[in-house]
Amino acid sequence: MTFDKCNLEGASFVRSELFLSTFRDAKLADADFSFARLHGTDFSKAHLAGVRFLKARIEAAEIVGADGKKTGRTYPASFRSSDLTGAYFSGAVVDGVDMTGANLTPEQRQQADVRKLIDLGAS
Repeated sequence: MTFDKCNLEGASFVRSELFLSTFRDAKLADADFSFARLHGTDFSKAHLAGVRFLKARIEAAEIVGADGKKTGRTYPASFRSSDLTGAYFSGAVVDGVDMTGANLTPEQRQQADVRKLIDLGAS
């Protein structure tokens, strides 16, 4: 699903399961992704101030072939250049996520179970 450039401020995605969805440059201030499973979801340049990711799973999507077998390839979730001011990650699992240019604070990293960040850059 594509939500690029949408205004979804305050929207609820609680317990959603999204696979390769995109929210590029979307306005998501105060949205709620608590308990969601976000596989390969792209939040690049999204406005995520105050978004809740309470116990969400944010991880790379595993790509399978037409035959249903694993290909060994993954598609990372992404917060590239996103505004994460005040975003809440308590209990979230962050695995295989590109945080290049995102303003993730040390406190936010401590809230989440951060397993692997891709190309963290200067943040």
